[in-house]
Amino acid sequence: MSKSKSTGQPSSRHVFTFIGEACGEKTWQIAPEEEHHLKKVLRLSDGATVRVIDGKGHFAEGVLQFGEVSIQVATTAAGEEQPARLPLTLLLAATKPTTLEQTLPHLVELGADQIVIFPQPGQPKHRLNPKSRDRLAKIIREATKQCKRTWLPGLQLTEDFDQVLKQLPTAQHRFVLTDAGAADLGKQLSTLKPPIAGLTLLVGSEEGLLVSPETLTQAQFQPASLGDHTLRATTAAIASAAIISSWRRHSSL
Repeated sequence: MSKSKSTGQPSSRHVFTFIGEACGEKTWQIAPEEEHHLKKVLRLSDGATVRVIDGKGHFAEGVLQFGEVSIQVATTAAGEEQPARLPLTLLLAATKPTTLEQTLPHLVELGADQIVIFPQPGQPKHRLNPKSRDRLAKIIREATKQCKRTWLPGLQLTEDFDQVLKQLPTAQHRFVLTDAGAADLGKQLSTLKPPIAGLTLLVGSEEGLLVSPETLTQAQFQPASLGDHTLRATTAAIASAAIISSWRRHSSL
């Protein structure tokens, strides 16, 4: 069974997914950084069936063709998936590197469209250095392929929260997760009314969120909670992303 051109969902049989780009009407080229994993780790051979995505909504399925310079895919099915109707931007205060690396795949699987990570005052600078960005970008790519998405989530590392505010999508509704006392996130989502161009969700780190309430109010962030207990940053980010993912699927906005 081939994939639907409207949804981009894979067929029932398992095929490995790789990132690449179309280079002809029925030909795709596997990205060079994917070749080592394809040949040396997965040990796929010429003629194997694979799925390819460009991270921008286009996808195809076909058979591998090993060339002297590159690895190509002779496609047998192809299509395009539209971007999310209500995009989700996640603003994450930087956590410990291992915590962040464990959290990102879940957020990708749950449909985050843009992930913005910012340091808080007093946090070690190495948490968001160029090497960490490369590592996080790789984790996002692998999670995107694993969950069969066709759109690659964006990743942005900023210098501070002020920079985050300057680059926020202006038409998205904004929430900030807080401790118990604020209205439930799920209930607030159910009361939203058009026009809404998407959602922005702000989540703190192990230290909490070191941003003044006045700043959040001025930036039009609406407090929301996930219950009566204090949650770890990882739990809060994943749980809220799951709630929003379900809401987006069923919302008529």
